Amino acid sequence: MVAFSCCTYDGGDEEKRELDDARERGWRGKFNKTGRIIKPAAIRMNGKCPLSPLEVGMMLNSMGFDNTTTVYVAAGKIYKAERNMAPLRRLFPLLETKESLASPEELAPLYLRAIHLGWLHLITLYVFSVMCLSQHKGATSLTS
Repeated sequence: MVAFSCCTYDGGDEEKRELDDARERGWRGKFNKTGRIIKPAAIRMNGKCPLSPLEVGMMLNSMGFDNTTTVYVAAGKIYKAERNMAPLRRLFPLLETKESLASPEELAPLYLRAIHLGWLHLITLYVFSVMCLSQHKGATSLTS
């Protein structure tokens, strides 16, 4: 998702190269067509970038949620998860993912079809009092 968005974060040149490579592997030439100009700063200013984990944490914190709040992260593979999730984990140590709530054996059947993982996330989010989507059609959504 982050690679596809063409957004940049705080990872410098190395991160830019890695995300460029991921885009090329996943979408073969879509992002480097002749004449195509990508302006990451403009994309971010227009609110079309997924929020970083730190931004999600700051938003929830500013809304009054504290470090006793359990946060469920409904996501696939997170780019450099250990580094990028650390700020959110510091703000909200009760951070949960599907991997922390279920064993690999319990999750295995859900990986057969993507819609099954969607159902898992939806059901899990239903039991939490707040649901925050860091990207939905270029805008952040929050429901309670």
